[in-house]
Amino acid sequence: LLDWRTGYGNARYWVLKLLLEHFAPGDELLVTHVEASPEPGTYSNPFCGETGAPLYSPLMLMCRDAGAVISGVEFADWGRPAGTCADLAPGAACGNATRTLAWARHLCVGQPNCTLDALHALGDPCVGVE
Repeated sequence: LLDWRTGYGNARYWVLKLLLEHFAPGDELLVTHVEASPEPGTYSNPFCGETGAPLYSPLMLMCRDAGAVISGVEFADWGRPAGTCADLAPGAACGNATRTLAWARHLCVGQPNCTLDALHALGDPCVGVE
């Protein structure tokens, strides 16, 4: 992992260092799901993701095809949504799905990429909720 001539780390070293410094046992990574449709170059479910990252990390959405843009956002909630990725619903404990969905659509629809930093834009939806 280190270059014996210089003592500097190679790419594997830096990736391992990043993982060790920024992730801990039990951390949840972004879960994505993409299904190809029968037509080449199109997708029936372009992105379905959840983030449980520590410290309310921003979520970045990016289209990988040149010229592609985000065409819609079907569900977004900042708090504790209920259900699974294919069947999400607003959570009962905290959150504001209506406000969050409008915010996500405003930032992302029609763009090739967008970054959703809900903590800084919308505040903590679960103050006092454990």
